[in-house]
Amino acid sequence: PLWALDASYFLDGETRKQYVLWKIDGNAHRVPSVLKIRELDSSGTHFAEGSVEHQILSSDKPWEHGVVEGPWLLKRGSYYYLFYSVGCFAAADYGVAVARSTALTGPYTKCSAPILCSGKGWAGPGHCVVISSPSGGDVMVYHAHQSSRMHHIDPGGRHVLVDRVHWNDDGWPRVGTMGTPTAGEQPPIHVAVGFRGDPLRVGESYNFRLIDSELLLHYDGTFRGDHNDDVLFIVREGRCPGGTISLEAAGRPGEFLRHAFGQLVCHVADGSELFHNDATWQVLPGMQTGSEAYNSDGVVAVSLRSINFPQNYVTYAGSQGIIHPVDVADLRRLTLLASHVAC
Repeated sequence: PLWALDASYFLDGETRKQYVLWKIDGNAHRVPSVLKIRELDSSGTHFAEGSVEHQILSSDKPWEHGVVEGPWLLKRGSYYYLFYSVGCFAAADYGVAVARSTALTGPYTKCSAPILCSGKGWAGPGHCVVISSPSGGDVMVYHAHQSSRMHHIDPGGRHVLVDRVHWNDDGWPRVGTMGTPTAGEQPPIHVAVGFRGDPLRVGESYNFRLIDSELLLHYDGTFRGDHNDDVLFIVREGRCPGGTISLEAAGRPGEFLRHAFGQLVCHVADGSELFHNDATWQVLPGMQTGSEAYNSDGVVAVSLRSINFPQNYVTYAGSQGIIHPVDVADLRRLTLLASHVAC
Protein backbone atom coordinates (compact mmCIF):
# COMPACT_ATOMS: atom_id res chain seq x y z
CA PRO A 1 0.00 0.00 0.00
CA LEU A 2 1.09 3.55 -0.70
CA TRP A 3 2.69 5.44 2.24
CA ALA A 4 2.39 2.37 4.51
CA LEU A 5 4.54 2.06 7.65
CA ASP A 6 4.43 1.11 11.37
CA ALA A 7 3.17 -2.43 10.71
CA SER A 8 2.25 -4.65 13.66
CA TYR A 9 0.87 -8.17 14.01
CA PHE A 10 -2.28 -9.39 15.74
CA LEU A 11 -3.47 -12.93 16.43
CA ASP A 12 -7.12 -13.22 17.42
CA GLY A 13 -7.12 -15.74 20.25
CA GLU A 14 -10.72 -16.79 19.57
CA THR A 15 -10.76 -17.19 15.80
CA ARG A 16 -7.00 -17.95 15.49
CA LYS A 17 -6.95 -15.65 12.48
CA GLN A 18 -3.89 -13.46 11.90
CA TYR A 19 -3.86 -9.81 10.90
CA VAL A 20 -1.50 -7.01 10.05
CA LEU A 21 -2.13 -3.39 11.06
CA TRP A 22 -0.40 -0.37 9.60
CA LYS A 23 -0.45 3.37 9.23
CA ILE A 24 -1.00 5.34 6.04
CA ASP A 25 1.43 8.24 6.46
CA GLY A 26 -0.95 10.93 5.29
CA ASN A 27 0.35 13.57 7.67
CA ALA A 28 3.67 13.58 5.76
CA HIS A 29 1.70 14.46 2.62
CA ARG A 30 -0.69 17.00 4.15
CA VAL A 31 -3.69 14.68 4.30
CA PRO A 32 -5.14 12.91 7.36
CA SER A 33 -3.30 9.82 8.58
CA VAL A 34 -5.30 6.61 9.06
CA LEU A 35 -4.84 3.12 10.51
CA LYS A 36 -5.78 0.00 8.56
CA ILE A 37 -6.04 -3.75 9.13
CA ARG A 38 -6.14 -6.79 6.84
CA GLU A 39 -6.27 -10.54 7.40
CA LEU A 40 -3.19 -12.68 6.71
CA ASP A 41 -3.05 -16.25 5.45
CA SER A 42 -2.02 -19.18 7.65
CA SER A 43 1.68 -18.51 7.02
CA GLY A 44 1.36 -14.99 8.42
CA THR A 45 3.48 -13.66 5.57
CA HIS A 46 0.88 -12.92 2.86
CA PHE A 47 -2.57 -11.41 2.71
CA ALA A 48 -5.35 -14.00 2.97
CA GLU A 49 -6.95 -14.80 -0.34
CA GLY A 50 -10.07 -12.72 -0.82
CA SER A 51 -9.28 -10.48 2.16
CA VAL A 52 -9.69 -6.71 2.00
CA GLU A 53 -8.19 -3.90 4.02
CA HIS A 54 -10.34 -2.02 6.51
CA GLN A 55 -9.76 1.52 7.71
CA ILE A 56 -10.30 1.40 11.46
CA LEU A 57 -9.13 4.81 12.69
CA SER A 58 -8.38 8.30 11.40
CA SER A 59 -6.97 11.47 12.93
CA ASP A 60 -9.98 13.58 13.90
CA LYS A 61 -9.18 14.87 17.41
CA PRO A 62 -7.38 18.19 17.94
CA TRP A 63 -4.94 16.58 20.40
CA GLU A 64 -3.88 14.07 17.72
CA HIS A 65 -2.33 16.91 15.71
CA GLY A 66 -3.28 15.20 12.46
CA VAL A 67 -1.38 12.01 13.34
CA VAL A 68 -2.40 8.45 14.27
CA GLU A 69 0.41 5.91 14.06
CA GLY A 70 2.16 2.96 15.70
CA PRO A 71 -0.95 0.74 16.08
CA TRP A 72 -0.97 -2.09 18.60
CA LEU A 73 -4.08 -4.26 19.04
CA LEU A 74 -5.07 -6.57 21.88
CA LYS A 75 -8.23 -8.35 22.96
CA ARG A 76 -9.42 -8.08 26.56
CA GLY A 77 -12.80 -9.33 27.61
CA SER A 78 -15.38 -8.37 25.00
CA TYR A 79 -13.33 -5.45 23.62
CA TYR A 80 -10.57 -5.03 21.09
CA TYR A 81 -8.23 -2.29 22.35
CA LEU A 82 -6.34 -0.32 19.71
CA PHE A 83 -3.37 1.54 21.20
CA TYR A 84 -1.86 4.19 18.94
CA SER A 85 0.40 7.24 19.06
CA VAL A 86 -0.44 10.86 18.31
CA GLY A 87 1.55 13.99 17.48
CA CYS A 88 5.14 14.23 16.26
CA PHE A 89 7.56 11.57 17.52
CA ALA A 90 10.31 14.17 17.93
CA ALA A 91 8.20 16.62 19.95
CA ALA A 92 6.94 16.83 23.51
CA ASP A 93 3.29 16.61 22.36
CA TYR A 94 3.81 12.98 21.29
CA GLY A 95 1.73 10.57 23.34
CA VAL A 96 -0.25 7.32 23.46
CA ALA A 97 -4.00 7.07 23.03
CA VAL A 98 -6.40 4.14 22.87
CA ALA A 99 -9.70 3.26 21.21
CA ARG A 100 -11.89 0.21 21.69
CA SER A 101 -14.57 -1.77 19.87
CA THR A 102 -16.52 -4.98 20.30
CA ALA A 103 -15.81 -5.77 16.62
CA LEU A 104 -12.34 -6.25 15.16
CA THR A 105 -12.90 -3.85 12.26
CA GLY A 106 -14.79 -1.29 14.35
CA PRO A 107 -16.27 1.16 14.74
CA TYR A 108 -13.77 2.16 17.45
CA THR A 109 -14.60 4.59 20.25
CA LYS A 110 -11.65 6.74 21.27
CA CYS A 111 -10.68 7.48 24.84
CA SER A 112 -11.36 11.10 25.72
CA ALA A 113 -7.67 12.11 25.76
CA PRO A 114 -4.20 10.55 25.50
CA ILE A 115 -3.53 7.98 28.23
CA LEU A 116 0.24 8.63 28.31
CA CYS A 117 1.75 12.09 27.91
CA SER A 118 4.89 14.02 28.81
CA GLY A 119 5.63 14.23 32.53
CA LYS A 120 8.43 14.97 34.95
CA GLY A 121 11.70 13.60 33.62
CA TRP A 122 10.38 12.25 30.32
CA ALA A 123 8.79 13.82 27.25
CA GLY A 124 7.12 12.58 24.08
CA PRO A 125 6.29 8.99 25.10
CA GLY A 126 4.91 6.84 22.32
CA HIS A 127 4.91 3.99 19.78
CA CYS A 128 4.03 1.32 22.31
CA VAL A 129 3.35 -2.37 22.63
CA VAL A 130 1.29 -3.84 25.47
CA ILE A 131 2.19 -7.33 26.66
CA SER A 132 1.58 -9.58 29.65
CA SER A 133 4.24 -9.54 32.37
CA PRO A 134 5.54 -12.57 34.31
CA SER A 135 3.45 -11.39 37.27
CA GLY A 136 0.28 -11.75 35.23
CA GLY A 137 -0.45 -8.05 34.74
CA ASP A 138 0.03 -5.99 31.61
CA VAL A 139 2.94 -3.68 30.83
CA MET A 140 3.51 -1.07 28.15
CA VAL A 141 6.88 -0.80 26.41
CA TYR A 142 7.47 2.52 24.65
CA HIS A 143 10.09 5.11 23.83
CA ALA A 144 10.51 8.62 25.22
CA HIS A 145 13.02 11.46 25.41
CA GLN A 146 14.70 12.53 28.61
CA SER A 147 13.46 15.93 29.75
CA SER A 148 15.09 18.26 32.26
CA ARG A 149 11.93 20.36 32.42
CA MET A 150 8.31 19.94 31.46
CA HIS A 151 7.58 19.59 27.75
CA HIS A 152 11.23 20.06 26.82
CA ILE A 153 13.28 17.43 24.99
CA ASP A 154 16.92 17.00 26.00
CA PRO A 155 19.50 15.92 23.40
CA GLY A 156 20.56 12.30 23.32
CA GLY A 157 17.83 10.47 21.44
CA ARG A 158 15.04 8.22 22.64
CA HIS A 159 15.08 5.67 25.46
CA VAL A 160 13.02 2.52 25.90
CA LEU A 161 10.78 2.57 29.00
CA VAL A 162 8.41 0.11 30.62
CA ASP A 163 5.36 1.01 32.71
CA ARG A 164 2.57 -1.01 34.20
CA VAL A 165 -0.93 -0.90 32.73
CA HIS A 166 -3.89 -0.90 35.11
CA TRP A 167 -7.49 -1.33 34.02
CA ASN A 168 -10.18 0.90 35.46
CA ASP A 169 -13.59 -0.39 36.46
CA ASP A 170 -15.00 1.20 33.31
CA GLY A 171 -12.69 -0.96 31.19
CA TRP A 172 -10.30 1.77 30.05
CA PRO A 173 -6.56 1.42 30.69
CA ARG A 174 -4.41 3.67 32.84
CA VAL A 175 -0.65 3.81 32.31
CA GLY A 176 2.33 4.82 34.42
CA THR A 177 2.09 7.51 37.06
CA MET A 178 -1.34 8.98 36.41
CA GLY A 179 -0.83 9.09 32.66
CA THR A 180 2.83 10.10 32.62
CA PRO A 181 6.03 8.00 32.47
CA THR A 182 7.09 6.79 35.90
CA ALA A 183 10.22 8.76 36.78
CA GLY A 184 11.25 6.92 39.94
CA GLU A 185 12.20 3.33 40.62
CA GLN A 186 9.58 0.63 40.15
CA PRO A 187 9.37 -2.88 41.58
CA PRO A 188 10.80 -5.50 39.19
CA ILE A 189 8.37 -6.33 36.42
CA HIS A 190 7.90 -9.91 37.67
CA VAL A 191 6.60 -8.58 41.01
CA ALA A 192 2.86 -8.09 41.17
CA VAL A 193 1.75 -4.72 42.55
CA GLY A 194 -1.71 -3.49 43.38
CA PHE A 195 -3.20 -0.40 41.78
CA ARG A 196 -2.84 2.36 44.36
CA GLY A 197 -5.98 3.99 43.08
CA ASP A 198 -6.73 7.49 41.93
CA PRO A 199 -5.44 10.34 44.09
CA LEU A 200 -8.99 11.71 44.06
CA ARG A 201 -11.65 9.15 44.91
CA VAL A 202 -14.93 9.17 43.02
CA GLY A 203 -17.84 10.07 45.28
CA GLU A 204 -15.66 11.86 47.85
CA SER A 205 -15.53 15.61 48.50
CA TYR A 206 -12.49 17.90 48.27
CA ASN A 207 -11.49 21.52 48.26
CA PHE A 208 -8.59 22.78 46.19
CA ARG A 209 -6.08 25.40 47.25
CA LEU A 210 -2.95 26.84 45.76
CA ILE A 211 0.28 25.31 46.97
CA ASP A 212 1.87 27.36 49.80
CA SER A 213 -1.27 29.50 50.00
CA GLU A 214 -4.61 29.58 51.76
CA LEU A 215 -6.48 30.65 48.61
CA LEU A 216 -9.24 28.16 47.75
CA LEU A 217 -10.97 27.51 44.42
CA HIS A 218 -14.57 28.82 44.48
CA TYR A 219 -17.55 27.96 42.31
CA ASP A 220 -17.13 31.19 40.33
CA GLY A 221 -13.69 29.99 39.25
CA THR A 222 -11.66 32.37 41.41
CA PHE A 223 -9.09 31.60 44.10
CA ARG A 224 -9.92 33.55 47.25
CA GLY A 225 -9.14 33.52 50.95
CA ASP A 226 -12.73 33.54 52.24
CA HIS A 227 -13.64 29.97 53.20
CA ASN A 228 -17.41 29.84 52.71
CA ASP A 229 -19.56 26.97 51.49
CA ASP A 230 -18.84 27.37 47.77
CA VAL A 231 -15.42 25.67 47.85
CA LEU A 232 -16.42 22.01 48.16
CA PHE A 233 -16.41 19.74 45.10
CA ILE A 234 -17.57 16.13 44.72
CA VAL A 235 -15.44 13.94 42.44
CA ARG A 236 -17.57 12.24 39.80
CA GLU A 237 -16.61 9.86 37.01
CA GLY A 238 -15.56 11.88 33.99
CA ARG A 239 -18.35 13.05 31.73
CA CYS A 240 -16.07 11.77 28.95
CA PRO A 241 -14.83 8.21 29.54
CA GLY A 242 -11.34 6.95 30.07
CA GLY A 243 -9.72 7.42 33.48
CA THR A 244 -11.02 10.96 33.92
CA ILE A 245 -13.01 12.90 36.51
CA SER A 246 -15.51 15.71 36.68
CA LEU A 247 -15.96 18.01 39.67
CA GLU A 248 -19.52 18.71 40.80
CA ALA A 249 -20.19 21.70 43.02
CA ALA A 250 -21.36 20.15 46.30
CA GLY A 251 -23.49 23.17 47.16
CA ARG A 252 -25.00 23.41 43.67
CA PRO A 253 -25.98 19.90 42.55
CA GLY A 254 -25.90 19.55 38.77
CA GLU A 255 -23.24 22.25 38.30
CA PHE A 256 -19.74 21.19 37.26
CA LEU A 257 -16.38 22.91 37.06
CA ARG A 258 -15.52 23.60 33.44
CA HIS A 259 -13.37 25.92 31.39
CA ALA A 260 -15.14 28.45 29.17
CA PHE A 261 -13.10 30.79 27.01
CA GLY A 262 -10.05 29.77 29.01
CA GLN A 263 -11.50 30.61 32.44
CA LEU A 264 -12.80 28.31 35.18
CA VAL A 265 -16.44 28.49 36.20
CA CYS A 266 -19.21 26.18 37.43
CA HIS A 267 -22.15 25.71 35.04
CA VAL A 268 -25.22 23.48 34.93
CA ALA A 269 -24.58 20.46 32.72
CA ASP A 270 -26.41 21.03 29.44
CA GLY A 271 -25.69 17.63 27.90
CA SER A 272 -23.71 19.02 24.98
CA GLU A 273 -20.48 17.46 23.74
CA LEU A 274 -18.74 20.78 24.32
CA PHE A 275 -19.80 20.83 27.98
CA HIS A 276 -18.75 17.20 28.48
CA ASN A 277 -15.30 18.01 27.11
CA ASP A 278 -14.91 21.29 29.00
CA ALA A 279 -15.98 19.69 32.31
CA THR A 280 -13.75 16.60 32.16
CA TRP A 281 -10.24 16.49 33.61
CA GLN A 282 -7.27 14.20 33.89
CA VAL A 283 -5.69 14.09 37.35
CA LEU A 284 -1.88 13.98 37.42
CA PRO A 285 0.60 14.05 40.30
CA GLY A 286 1.48 17.59 41.32
CA MET A 287 3.83 18.98 38.68
CA GLN A 288 5.88 21.03 41.12
CA THR A 289 9.12 19.20 41.92
CA GLY A 290 8.96 17.94 45.48
CA SER A 291 5.21 18.40 45.74
CA GLU A 292 4.95 14.81 47.02
CA ALA A 293 6.19 16.17 50.35
CA TYR A 294 2.81 17.86 50.80
CA ASN A 295 0.97 14.54 50.58
CA SER A 296 -0.47 13.39 53.88
CA ASP A 297 -3.63 11.81 55.19
CA GLY A 298 -6.43 13.58 53.39
CA VAL A 299 -4.20 15.93 51.36
CA VAL A 300 -2.66 15.21 47.97
CA ALA A 301 -0.82 17.41 45.45
CA VAL A 302 -2.41 17.21 42.00
CA SER A 303 -2.43 18.91 38.64
CA LEU A 304 -5.60 19.04 36.55
CA ARG A 305 -5.23 18.73 32.78
CA SER A 306 -7.90 19.68 30.27
CA ILE A 307 -8.89 16.76 28.03
CA ASN A 308 -9.80 18.80 24.97
CA PHE A 309 -6.66 20.96 25.32
CA PRO A 310 -4.21 18.36 26.73
CA GLN A 311 -1.27 20.76 26.90
CA ASN A 312 -3.32 23.06 29.16
CA TYR A 313 -3.54 22.78 32.93
CA VAL A 314 -5.53 24.49 35.66
CA THR A 315 -3.62 27.50 36.93
CA TYR A 316 -4.45 31.14 37.70
CA ALA A 317 -3.98 34.72 36.57
CA GLY A 318 -4.41 37.10 39.46
CA SER A 319 -7.30 35.55 41.37
CA GLN A 320 -8.99 34.04 38.30
CA GLY A 321 -8.65 30.32 37.71
CA ILE A 322 -7.76 29.55 34.09
CA ILE A 323 -6.36 26.80 31.89
CA HIS A 324 -3.05 27.58 30.27
CA PRO A 325 -0.22 25.77 28.48
CA VAL A 326 2.60 24.56 30.68
CA ASP A 327 4.86 27.32 31.96
CA VAL A 328 8.16 25.47 32.31
CA ALA A 329 9.50 28.28 34.49
CA ASP A 330 6.92 27.87 37.26
CA LEU A 331 5.36 24.42 37.71
CA ARG A 332 4.24 25.54 41.17
CA ARG A 333 1.42 27.46 39.47
CA LEU A 334 0.13 24.18 38.03
CA THR A 335 -0.01 22.36 41.36
CA LEU A 336 -3.03 22.30 43.66
CA LEU A 337 -3.46 20.76 47.10
CA ALA A 338 -6.66 18.71 47.24
CA SER A 339 -7.94 18.28 50.79
CA HIS A 340 -10.44 15.53 51.51
CA VAL A 341 -13.49 16.68 53.44
CA ALA A 342 -15.67 14.10 55.20
CA CYS A 343 -19.35 14.77 54.63
